[in-house]
Amino acid sequence: MTVEQWSGTGTELAERIKLKRPRHLVVISRDKYRPHLYLDTDEVARQVSGSADVVIVDNGRTTYELEEALPPGDTVYGNAGRVYPGDLLGHSHRYPSVPILAERADLVAQRTQDLINLVHGMPKLRSEHQRAAAAAAEAAVAGTVVGVQDSGEDAFVLLESGAVTSLRHDSLVPGVRLDWYVPEQMQVSGTLTSAGLNLRSSLIKQQIMDVYSYGDVVLALVKKVREDYAYLEPLPGDSIRVSRTDVTSNPQDSLADFLTVGEVVPARLVSKKGKQRLVLHDVDEDEPVREAPALITGGPPWLVYGRNLAPKHDDGAHAGAESAPEARGEHEDGADAAGELQTPAAPAESSAAGAGTAEAPSGVVQLAGLDAERLGELSGAVGELLREVAPLKALLAGAQRGLLGQSGGSDAGLREQLREQRAEIVKLREEVDRHKQQVRDIRRRAKGAKSQPSGRRGLPVDDFATVEDALRFEVYVEWVSRVDAAEKPHFPLPDHYDVGEKFVDSFMALQPEAQGKTLKALVDILTGRAHKIPSRQVHALRTGDGGDDPQIERADGARCFRASVEVNAPSARRVHYWKLPDGTIELHEVVIHDKTTV
Repeated sequence: MTVEQWSGTGTELAERIKLKRPRHLVVISRDKYRPHLYLDTDEVARQVSGSADVVIVDNGRTTYELEEALPPGDTVYGNAGRVYPGDLLGHSHRYPSVPILAERADLVAQRTQDLINLVHGMPKLRSEHQRAAAAAAEAAVAGTVVGVQDSGEDAFVLLESGAVTSLRHDSLVPGVRLDWYVPEQMQVSGTLTSAGLNLRSSLIKQQIMDVYSYGDVVLALVKKVREDYAYLEPLPGDSIRVSRTDVTSNPQDSLADFLTVGEVVPARLVSKKGKQRLVLHDVDEDEPVREAPALITGGPPWLVYGRNLAPKHDDGAHAGAESAPEARGEHEDGADAAGELQTPAAPAESSAAGAGTAEAPSGVVQLAGLDAERLGELSGAVGELLREVAPLKALLAGAQRGLLGQSGGSDAGLREQLREQRAEIVKLREEVDRHKQQVRDIRRRAKGAKSQPSGRRGLPVDDFATVEDALRFEVYVEWVSRVDAAEKPHFPLPDHYDVGEKFVDSFMALQPEAQGKTLKALVDILTGRAHKIPSRQVHALRTGDGGDDPQIERADGARCFRASVEVNAPSARRVHYWKLPDGTIELHEVVIHDKTTV
């Protein structure tokens, strides 16, 4: 038997580990930066060939993805080996073995034998006949999702037969609430097993570039936040590292003031040095955001802006940079009763809430000119409402189980109880959502105030000899802020560009906020980035409305182009500019979108 060198992703390896395999799986991780593994992998493969497969995985992105996709403590990394049991006979234990560390040259033989012994010590595997009998007992069924438990980890499905069965998120997409991609009232079909409904055949396997293009503004889930970096996921398991310069131009800012673990944020997908990156600082409020993909056939988008996951406490974070509240009560992951984003309680209510709190940074609230006391009141109200929802949801879950266990779904009294509980829950949910939205709005305004405390003041015309000089200065300042350090060599501001006689007047006629948006568009145009940003909508300005009409051209050979400053806004503005034969850009005029002439 040969040793398999793993070439897939860590998420794919996790999926293989979770399957009911006919053989055990030995996963050996290797640190590629260390000279020796100190483990005889060929000897392991030879001695376990009758009952296990052996896979080697390199440390790095793959093992990070593996850690994200497996339950805490079940992963393997460094120079080590671990055994993941296969389809066991008469044994419900599904946890992996202890890891065998392989980091000493004098212990190669011992550690190799330790790993072999772990395989041989596993319970017996099912025979082919037993596996075939179990597969035959699994029937194809269809039904409707009728409820999701508070934590989002379990759902109930009413089958066409009238029976109710369960569905667990760890059998589909671990770490993502079921109601995000398998909502109530959704029609589903899969295989009925002893463990519940299996919908794995309906999962959509996709990668980021299957659903998005570079330049798109996409939604991403914040998975980890530190002072100077964070990890965001446009798709489950596809984490992209975001640096401070991707979020803010101020090197003193902490990302914990801008991002919260479990938050859904818009970001621009770009390619930097051949790697996928997400940039947040150049996303305008009015830019269109691409709809997130579905994770399961027939399902809704898995991410929705404003709908956030409950944050988890991360012990590795610096206390000052942690964006998730520390849980002290029953919910160890910091989830509230409804399993959604937990808002901080007012200090006086902390002990009553039974969970730790993370107050909004006082400096942010002051900069925004907001009422911190009002924020505390709203947060406390949310907590109280969620505590009212919790027992009702528990009763609902119990009633759903009762439909199956007592009367197979036919008891009229239970159905009436369900209807009453659902109506009360809907009412409370609406009130919870209203308070949560108020809290989110306050936080968003506070973050915006911190990133731009002074607001836009217009051109500093008094500091320069001409208005055009002031404009060129502001373009340079915007370029410094908008293009991060790593990208400046690739998108330099040209040494020379022309400003037409109409441009300064049209720019000065704008309100300061519109001037700020126009400056962003000018930087994109002058650096050549505008063609790579879909929302800029760069195209030739033609002599007529037809696509075949010739492009407007001057006697000197300059051709006219048009780029968007705003989208989806009343009287959205556009920039008209000329491109001369030698490549020089001449800014012509800022116009409203209805004006298509020069």
